[in-house]
Order: sequence, then C-alpha cells, then structure tokens
Amino acid sequence: ALCDDRLAGRTVAVLGVTFKPNTDDMREAPSLTIVPALVGAGARVRVADPQGRREGERLLPGVEWEEDPYRAAAGADLVVLLTEWNQFRALDLRRLARGMAGARMADLRNVYSAEEARAAGFVAYDSVGRPGYGFEPASGRGRCRGPAPSRRGRRSGGRSRAWSGCPRPCPWRRCGAPRPRPPP
Repeated sequence: ALCDDRLAGRTVAVLGVTFKPNTDDMREAPSLTIVPALVGAGARVRVADPQGRREGERLLPGVEWEEDPYRAAAGADLVVLLTEWNQFRALDLRRLARGMAGARMADLRNVYSAEEARAAGFVAYDSVGRPGYGFEPASGRGRCRGPAPSRRGRRSGGRSRAWSGCPRPCPWRRCGAPRPRPPP
C-alpha cells in the first residue's frame, strides 16, 4: 500500500535483517520472508545490517549490501525497518527522508511514531498496530466492508456477497465515498 501496490522497478531499503539486534543470527527472521517477496515483486532491494551481512549474503540472494543506512536509503522509494538496532533507533530521519526518491517508511518495529516521521518529511508512514498516513490502507483496514448487513436477518440475505474491498465511488457510503452517479 505504501508504494501503491507496485514494487516492480522501485528501490526499497531494508534496515536490519537479523531476527533481533546485537546478533548475526537470522533463524526465523522476518527478513527471510519479506526480502525475497520484495525481490520477487521486481523491487531493487538494498540492505543495511550491522552484523547480518555474512549470513545474509548466503540466505538473501539478489540484494545489494550497504554498510551505512543512509547510503542504503539514498534514492530509495521506501525504507523498511525490520530490526531495531540502536543505530537505527538513532537515525536522523530528516536526513534519511531528504536522501530518498520517495520518502515512505514501513516501521515494522514501531521505533518511530507517525508524528516523528511526518515532522522529518516522510510523505507516508505505516507501522504495526498504530495508525499511519499518506497511503490507501490495505483491504479490510479502514475501507468499506461492502453492503451493510440486513436488519431483517438471514432471510433477507444479510450481506449480499463476499467482499474484498471498496469500489470507488462507494455505492454503500459506509466509508464516506460518494455514491456512483447514474449514466445520463
């Protein structure tokens, strides 16, 4: 959602690939799922991790490795914070955002707040379990859930069909979008 569901040709900086800070251990690390998915979607992935490079080069083919998080994020469309290393907790967010092509952050460790990211110049920010800004939320989070259940119960059909997301404009107005206009 932060990159409009289009990752092909985009540059993504991943900060941290180990499963926790202060180790080079990558057993069960989220990066083993997330990074290959980004590469598979056509993204150019640059990784910075203070200790994870040795093991990560073997487990995460197809990525570029940088020693410095600012160099990893330079020109990137999105930065993904995966491990809460102390040096990633102390980043100069303003400097990070200024060096990026599109200042968007996915903070999967809740190191920063939306307010800090906005003040630093990020145009979009998302985290785990907290509200973000600057993007269209994924289906089921903040979007219309389709036609409201019938007040008459199951006999009238309840929800009229399975729902995967809100059409724009929304005919049910549960999300605040305007009703579609009939053709002239």
